[in-house]
Amino acid sequence: MKFYLVALLVFAMVFRGISANIPGLEKISKAFTSSKTKELQGLLKADDSLGNAFKTLKLSKMPIGKDGFIETEMVVKFLSSRNFKVWSQHAAKLNKEDSYGAMITALTNVFGDKNVAIMVLLGKHSRSSSGVSKKLETALFNKWYTVDKYRTADDMFAKVLKANRDTIHGYAREKFIWGDYSKYITNRVMNY
Repeated sequence: MKFYLVALLVFAMVFRGISANIPGLEKISKAFTSSKTKELQGLLKADDSLGNAFKTLKLSKMPIGKDGFIETEMVVKFLSSRNFKVWSQHAAKLNKEDSYGAMITALTNVFGDKNVAIMVLLGKHSRSSSGVSKKLETALFNKWYTVDKYRTADDMFAKVLKANRDTIHGYAREKFIWGDYSKYITNRVMNY
């Protein structure tokens, strides 16, 4: 009975991301973590494309919103899920030079540029998904600037977010994306 209580406590701590300095806890938590991760990694083949891996790991079935509205909690759950982490590791193996760029391409193929931009914005404000979201944001902005040739934030605002610049204050999320992209362009031009 005592073992089950300890195992339940460890599982709850691992699931919630709580860390404690309890002797032996790290070994037990690694045992729980690695078995599920290994199971997910076993589903992937070394030569699977990112798109196929995305489907195999059932990421395309994970909701990011409801009723056409992208929700913060669902995006954070998606970006911090074990499936997404395994998928990002697979991306790093397939594309060592620009894994986040490859991930952005795959994500925009599934969700579209605007939805990915909103997902990145929402993910940046949660501790569990901020690291990956910031890297994805940089990759997305690099794509917009170098590939899509959106040289101004206003270009991106109109073409990607499909919003009217004259009424920018009516689009809260889009306004923040516009602001972040403006900063990105300024930094890129200033550091060129």
